[in-house]
Amino acid sequence: VLARSSPEDKKLLVKRFKELGKTFAVNGDGTNDGPALRTADVGFSMGIYGTDVAEEASSIILMDDNFLHSKSD
Repeated sequence: VLARSSPEDKKLLVKRFKELGKTFAVNGDGTNDGPALRTADVGFSMGIYGTDVAEEASSIILMDDNFLHSKSD
């Protein structure tokens, strides 16, 4: 779990794990989460409280901010 980090720190963490051959998922709701959501293998964004940037950068939108209900592209 990584919290209270800059957008660049989040993106670098995702990139580093992917370089190590790991599959990486990111959950985010804000504009600052966009780079990490886009870089991750799977990005989850919040449909109610998420920004447009987060939703566009993610591969799965949690329509009611609940992992039990989701929509993917």
